[in-house]
Amino acid sequence: MPEHEKDRDPPGPDQLSEDDLALFRREVGVVRRMHADQPPSAPKPAPEPRQREADDREVIASLDAPDTPQEGAESGDVLSYLAPGYRRRWLRRLIRGQFVIADQIDLHHLDLKRAGKVLSEFLKASRASDRLCLRIIHGKGGARGSVLKAMVERDLTRRIEVIAFHSAPRDQGGTGAVDVLLRAQH
Repeated sequence: MPEHEKDRDPPGPDQLSEDDLALFRREVGVVRRMHADQPPSAPKPAPEPRQREADDREVIASLDAPDTPQEGAESGDVLSYLAPGYRRRWLRRLIRGQFVIADQIDLHHLDLKRAGKVLSEFLKASRASDRLCLRIIHGKGGARGSVLKAMVERDLTRRIEVIAFHSAPRDQGGTGAVDVLLRAQH
C-alpha cells in the first residue's frame, strides 16, 4: 500500500461502490443499528455443570438404596482402575508414585451415607482447586470386609472426572487407601 494511503480513513458507506456494498451485506448478513441510549446486552452466565451435579445426586441417592452391599471389599484386595480411552501409562505413573498427592481425606469412622457425601464434596472441591492427585483413606474394614472401600471403588468408577485410581503404596496406607488421578477442569 502506498505511503499516502496508510494515513487515510477507510471509505465511508457513501464512498463505496454498489458491488462493494452488496459484497459487504452478503458477507456480514443482517445488521441492525444500535441506538446510543440502548445498553449492550448482558454477558451470558457461566455454564453450570448440571450433569456432574446430577451424577453426584445419583451417587448419594444410591447410598440410600436397599441394594447397598452389606459385605465390603476384602481388606487385602488391591483397587485398580483406568478410565476407558486413557493410556496405561497414566495408571503406571500413579502406581509408581510419579504424581504428588495434592490432598487427602480420611473417611474412617464415617457411616456409609455420610462418607459418600463427604467424598463427593472432596472430589468436587479438589478438582475446582486444581488438586488432581488425591489420596482417599477408607480403611481395611472388619470381619465383613470394608464397606467404605467398596463404596469408594463404586463411586470412583462412576465419575467421569476420574482418570485412574490404585491402592496406595504399602507404607502409605496400602489397601486401606487409594490414590486417585482426576482430569483437569476445562
